[in-house]
Amino acid sequence: TARDCLKVISKMGSFVPIDEARSCFENLLDDLKAFSVSIELVSSGIGALIALTKRQCEEEDSTRGVKEEVADWARDYLSSCERAIETCVTSFAQQGVMSQENEKLMSRVLFSVGELVMVGFSSQEDSSKTGKDDV
Repeated sequence: TARDCLKVISKMGSFVPIDEARSCFENLLDDLKAFSVSIELVSSGIGALIALTKRQCEEEDSTRGVKEEVADWARDYLSSCERAIETCVTSFAQQGVMSQENEKLMSRVLFSVGELVMVGFSSQEDSSKTGKDDV
Protein backbone atom coordinates (compact mmCIF):
# COMPACT_ATOMS: atom_id res chain seq x y z
CA THR A 1 0.00 0.00 0.00
CA ALA A 2 0.99 3.65 -0.27
CA ARG A 3 1.37 3.87 3.50
CA ASP A 4 3.82 0.97 3.51
CA CYS A 5 5.81 2.59 0.70
CA LEU A 6 6.05 5.84 2.65
CA LYS A 7 7.19 3.94 5.72
CA VAL A 8 9.92 2.24 3.67
CA ILE A 9 11.08 5.66 2.46
CA SER A 10 11.14 6.83 6.08
CA LYS A 11 13.30 3.91 7.14
CA MET A 12 15.52 3.70 4.05
CA GLY A 13 15.72 7.36 3.05
CA SER A 14 19.49 7.50 3.48
CA PHE A 15 19.87 4.98 0.64
CA VAL A 16 17.73 6.83 -1.91
CA PRO A 17 19.84 8.30 -4.75
CA ILE A 18 20.05 12.06 -4.22
CA ASP A 19 18.29 13.05 -7.46
CA GLU A 20 15.41 10.73 -6.69
CA ALA A 21 15.32 11.96 -3.08
CA ARG A 22 14.91 15.55 -4.29
CA SER A 23 12.24 14.62 -6.82
CA CYS A 24 10.32 12.43 -4.38
CA PHE A 25 10.56 15.14 -1.70
CA GLU A 26 9.19 17.84 -4.00
CA ASN A 27 6.35 15.68 -5.32
CA LEU A 28 5.34 14.45 -1.88
CA LEU A 29 5.41 17.93 -0.34
CA ASP A 30 3.34 19.29 -3.23
CA ASP A 31 0.76 16.53 -2.77
CA LEU A 32 0.59 17.11 0.98
CA LYS A 33 0.27 20.89 0.58
CA ALA A 34 -2.51 20.38 -1.98
CA PHE A 35 -4.31 18.15 0.56
CA SER A 36 -4.71 15.48 -2.09
CA VAL A 37 -3.28 12.82 0.23
CA SER A 38 -5.74 10.90 2.40
CA ILE A 39 -5.66 11.45 6.15
CA GLU A 40 -4.29 7.95 6.65
CA LEU A 41 -1.15 8.87 4.68
CA VAL A 42 -0.33 12.28 6.16
CA SER A 43 1.71 11.02 9.11
CA SER A 44 3.69 8.57 6.98
CA GLY A 45 4.16 11.28 4.35
CA ILE A 46 5.63 13.68 6.88
CA GLY A 47 7.94 10.93 8.14
CA ALA A 48 9.10 10.31 4.59
CA LEU A 49 9.70 14.05 4.07
CA ILE A 50 11.91 14.14 7.15
CA ALA A 51 13.93 11.14 5.93
CA LEU A 52 14.31 12.71 2.48
CA THR A 53 15.33 16.01 4.05
CA LYS A 54 18.05 14.21 6.03
CA ARG A 55 19.23 12.53 2.83
CA GLN A 56 19.45 15.84 0.98
CA CYS A 57 21.34 17.45 3.86
CA GLU A 58 23.86 14.58 3.88
CA GLU A 59 24.70 15.25 0.25
CA GLU A 60 24.76 19.02 0.15
CA ASP A 61 27.49 21.28 1.47
CA SER A 62 25.40 23.66 3.47
CA THR A 63 25.69 25.47 6.75
CA ARG A 64 22.02 24.73 7.34
CA GLY A 65 21.18 21.55 9.14
CA VAL A 66 18.28 19.16 9.01
CA LYS A 67 16.35 21.07 11.69
CA GLU A 68 16.45 24.29 9.69
CA GLU A 69 15.44 22.56 6.46
CA VAL A 70 12.56 20.74 8.14
CA ALA A 71 11.45 23.97 9.81
CA ASP A 72 11.36 25.70 6.40
CA TRP A 73 9.15 23.17 4.66
CA ALA A 74 6.99 22.67 7.76
CA ARG A 75 6.42 26.45 7.93
CA ASP A 76 5.50 26.46 4.24
CA TYR A 77 3.13 23.52 4.74
CA LEU A 78 1.52 25.28 7.72
CA SER A 79 1.02 28.37 5.54
CA SER A 80 -0.85 26.18 3.04
CA CYS A 81 -2.98 24.91 5.92
CA GLU A 82 -3.74 28.46 7.00
CA ARG A 83 -4.81 29.48 3.51
CA ALA A 84 -7.06 26.42 3.21
CA ILE A 85 -8.69 27.17 6.57
CA GLU A 86 -9.29 30.77 5.49
CA THR A 87 -10.94 29.53 2.29
CA CYS A 88 -13.23 27.13 4.16
CA VAL A 89 -14.19 29.70 6.80
CA THR A 90 -14.86 32.39 4.20
CA SER A 91 -17.04 30.00 2.22
CA PHE A 92 -18.91 29.01 5.38
CA ALA A 93 -19.44 32.67 6.33
CA GLN A 94 -20.85 33.46 2.89
CA GLN A 95 -23.03 30.38 2.46
CA GLY A 96 -23.95 29.64 6.06
CA VAL A 97 -23.21 25.99 5.53
CA MET A 98 -20.06 23.93 5.11
CA SER A 99 -20.03 21.99 1.84
CA GLN A 100 -18.99 18.33 1.90
CA GLU A 101 -15.92 19.23 -0.13
CA ASN A 102 -14.88 21.88 2.39
CA GLU A 103 -15.61 19.52 5.30
CA LYS A 104 -13.28 16.97 3.74
CA LEU A 105 -10.64 19.64 3.11
CA MET A 106 -10.93 20.99 6.66
CA SER A 107 -10.47 17.48 8.07
CA ARG A 108 -7.29 16.98 6.06
CA VAL A 109 -5.98 20.41 6.98
CA LEU A 110 -6.60 20.02 10.71
CA PHE A 111 -5.06 16.55 10.69
CA SER A 112 -2.03 17.94 8.84
CA VAL A 113 -1.62 20.73 11.40
CA GLY A 114 -1.74 18.17 14.20
CA GLU A 115 0.91 16.04 12.57
CA LEU A 116 3.15 19.01 11.77
CA VAL A 117 3.16 20.29 15.33
CA MET A 118 4.39 16.86 16.44
CA VAL A 119 7.54 17.11 14.30
CA GLY A 120 10.44 17.25 16.71
CA PHE A 121 8.73 15.31 19.50
CA SER A 122 9.40 11.64 20.18
CA SER A 123 7.10 9.16 21.89
CA GLN A 124 9.59 8.75 24.75
CA GLU A 125 9.37 12.38 25.80
CA ASP A 126 6.76 14.19 27.82
CA SER A 127 4.87 17.03 26.22
CA SER A 128 6.95 19.72 27.93
CA LYS A 129 10.20 18.95 26.07
CA THR A 130 11.00 19.20 22.39
CA GLY A 131 13.02 16.51 20.71
CA LYS A 132 15.51 18.80 19.07
CA ASP A 133 17.83 15.92 18.30
CA ASP A 134 15.04 13.71 16.96
CA VAL A 135 14.31 15.58 13.74
